[in-house]
Amino acid sequence: MVFNLKSKPIVISFVFGALMLVTGLTYVGLKLMSKTNLTGRSGQSATPSSLVKTEAGNPRAIVTDPEKYSKEMAAAAKSAAPSTPVQVKISSAGFVPAEVTVKAPNIITFKNMDEVNHSVKGTSGKWGSLKDLEPNESYSQQFDVAGTYEYSDPLNPTLKGKIIVE
Repeated sequence: MVFNLKSKPIVISFVFGALMLVTGLTYVGLKLMSKTNLTGRSGQSATPSSLVKTEAGNPRAIVTDPEKYSKEMAAAAKSAAPSTPVQVKISSAGFVPAEVTVKAPNIITFKNMDEVNHSVKGTSGKWGSLKDLEPNESYSQQFDVAGTYEYSDPLNPTLKGKIIVE
């Protein structure tokens, strides 16, 4: 194809437009890549703490079966909660104590002292035991963020409690 002076402005406009399009697509691609890390989650860095499945502002579960994970629980209690871990007993009469006040971070251990299964679920639905607790079984929950956390036993909804984290 032979170009003459009359077609030169069209060619220059076409090249300039193509250059702008490539630049814009590159910018958008880089912007999207900077928001997504290797774990595929948007806006989070790939640090060990981000690999733990937690929600900001919510407590995180440490263990659901302390007999199986006793070493991990002890290590987590030492490193994460300088305060003495608190135990809440579960019986047919309810949670004892029904209301607990702790300083963050702290670990609360719920121990089923009854002869039937019980469970622990936060009323928000964002925390709680992953399975029913059989007699003498325990469940531990770490509370990192100040706030009031109400909970109940889904197997017996009349059993309720409250944790106040300062």
